[in-house]
Amino acid sequence: MARRMLRFVGLALFCAARLPCFADPTGIIGLHGDYLSPQDDFKDNLDTRAWGGDATVVWNIEETPFALGVLFEAYSYGHTTFEESVHPLTPNVTVEIDRRNWIYNLSAVARFTPFGDSALCPYAEVGVGAMWLRTATSVELDGEDIAHHEDQGDVVASYGFSVGLLLEVAHWEPEPGHECHIFLDVRYRRVYASDAEYLGNVGGRGDTYEVIESDVTYDAVQVGVAFGF
Repeated sequence: MARRMLRFVGLALFCAARLPCFADPTGIIGLHGDYLSPQDDFKDNLDTRAWGGDATVVWNIEETPFALGVLFEAYSYGHTTFEESVHPLTPNVTVEIDRRNWIYNLSAVARFTPFGDSALCPYAEVGVGAMWLRTATSVELDGEDIAHHEDQGDVVASYGFSVGLLLEVAHWEPEPGHECHIFLDVRYRRVYASDAEYLGNVGGRGDTYEVIESDVTYDAVQVGVAFGF
């Protein structure tokens, strides 16, 4: 699967280099709301979904259909809240225990936009970076945070690919020769990471949980706006 994907990306980049069109505008900043769906072993161990967001910044290489930039994603999954008695002799005095699980992913990306000078711009991306899977627990008494603990954390290498579509909804020229654009940005992203440790049992009260090591694979649907400058 990975080899076929790399062959496809290589062929697409080779063909793109022969196209006369080039990406416009000079740079793009994208902000999205994201829905994450775990896949393969990651799905078997979690059986949950995640919501989050991402930010993307790319700079176009002049007179080519290519752009380079960075992508940061953040997702929350398996949020568990329950109450515990402070002491058996005082069952009416309780604290609220809040456990949250997070995925952060930071990648360097290369984007290929074959029709960058049109109002409807499909694009493809490849990226490599680092993923941080994190579980943290906080304890509150009467609404005040009295304790915080990092239960689990692991940083691993990651890579992925994306396909997306930019639809221009507005543009203006603040000064001669300089155009600004607003796009609707819709993107599908597949991400892989190997041998990551993360919290596997995110259901129930959360008194006990299992730390699992496996590959991490997820699909993300990302919808938002992009600003071209």
